[in-house]
Amino acid sequence: MKLDAMMKWIARVLAVACCIRAHADGGAVVDRGHYGAFDVTVFLSPVPPCAGAIDFSILVSRNGEPQLSTPVHVRADGPGGAWNEVEMHSADSGNRLLRACSLTLGSPGVWRISILIGDGVSDRGSFDISVNPAPPPWRASLPWMVLWIPAALILVAREKLITNQRRRRGAWRESDQAGSNPERFSASIL
Repeated sequence: MKLDAMMKWIARVLAVACCIRAHADGGAVVDRGHYGAFDVTVFLSPVPPCAGAIDFSILVSRNGEPQLSTPVHVRADGPGGAWNEVEMHSADSGNRLLRACSLTLGSPGVWRISILIGDGVSDRGSFDISVNPAPPPWRASLPWMVLWIPAALILVAREKLITNQRRRRGAWRESDQAGSNPERFSASIL
């Protein structure tokens, strides 16, 4: 594999690794239905949900038209009386049609998610999600560890390849290193 192709491959792998950690709107559809006069689609990320921060995105529409100015409130009621409540904003979303928020669900178990749309009492709905235990902290850096070890090996192999090329061109001959012939020494800048 040529050196340029290898470096392009490394750049692509690192770009994908950065995208893995990015929070995106959407995710898996966990609920879809009529909440009063509104049609609602609720997205959840990550899937399956684990204890900790969970991203919710909601598409609210009425008669097929997105409702961008209607307020949306989300409440999560968990095991042992734990709860969390937020108001969703379109500013928190990269997609202007979705409302987004991040809820911290602190413990594993079944959580009841209640959504109130607008100011009306009848425009509400709820559903249950099962939250898994939080993964161990080292798993968050596992993708980086998996990527940096091969990247380091590739860089070492690259240096070895460049060193061998320099030796073949006569840049590091014994006489040049001793300083007996300074005119023959050539250095290549990467």
